[in-house]
Amino acid sequence: MKRMMTIQERRKQRGSLGVSKSKLHVEDEALDRNKYTYRWVNDRDGRVQELSREGRDWEIVPDRDNDVKKDGNNMGAQASVRVGTQENGGPVNGVFMRKLKEYDEMDRALAQEEIDATERGLSGGDGASTAGLVDKAYTPKGGGMRVSR
Repeated sequence: MKRMMTIQERRKQRGSLGVSKSKLHVEDEALDRNKYTYRWVNDRDGRVQELSREGRDWEIVPDRDNDVKKDGNNMGAQASVRVGTQENGGPVNGVFMRKLKEYDEMDRALAQEEIDATERGLSGGDGASTAGLVDKAYTPKGGGMRVSR
């Protein structure tokens, strides 16, 4: 009975695993969410370099004073944290990146236009979105497929 009480007391003293305890938590006060879109990117297979090259508009969030990611590994004064292990045993770091919100919204709208064109082609619409993809596009009897969201 005494052992059970000790375990219960110890369990009560544990803190919750709220947002501030999350491995990928960042300090919101240090971010400008009105100006930028933020995301974590695994630094594997050149992904960070691909996103930060010219024309992609993503940049690594600087964190020289650890004000963005207080418990980060601060590699090269960037907001980053270890998120896994590569097949060879080396670390995989998550790097915190940002993009101007205006550019991100434009890029998402362009991507949605491509999706919409493909869906129109699938539903028997203009057919332009499937041109060149296959020799003969499949159109089900009755005029095409329905795409709903």
